[in-house]
Amino acid sequence: MAKDKSQNIDLLRQSLGPIPSPGSAQTPAGYLTQAVTTIQNILRQEQFTSEQELQSSLTQSSTKVSQSQRLDQMLTLANQLVQTAQGGADAVRQNLPHFQQTLQQLKTQIADEETQIGTQVSQALQQAVSSLAQAHAAMVQGQSFRDLSRLVAEAEHLVGQIQKPTDVVS
Repeated sequence: MAKDKSQNIDLLRQSLGPIPSPGSAQTPAGYLTQAVTTIQNILRQEQFTSEQELQSSLTQSSTKVSQSQRLDQMLTLANQLVQTAQGGADAVRQNLPHFQQTLQQLKTQIADEETQIGTQVSQALQQAVSSLAQAHAAMVQGQSFRDLSRLVAEAEHLVGQIQKPTDVVS
């Protein structure tokens, strides 16, 4: 993302050349077209980046929903075990196969969750690095928008030049 931002800045800097004088090779209208096209391209890139970040957030939300569902399943199993155990040793003996099966299911789900958490730790560390990159990209984005602001001001100036019939070069 940071590379895209630096490319945007380079495009802006190229667009922010000197304003043409009457009779120069590039007309105010040509510079205006170049300026607004650059604005359009940069805004498209910013929109794409924003959509990528949104997708990442949606993926994280989906992961949390799945984890919550798995925890709910484990809690249901634990509740079954508690209910049977509260009936005393006789209740456990009477329901021993079901109790053991429920205990095994809980053990399996806990082991699976441990694996999932290990994966989440790895992803969180990767996200920490990504967050640093995003912070840098946000700083670059701030510069891009400052440059866009200057480019819009230049476009306004060029429109003013185009409005003057004596300055218009075909």
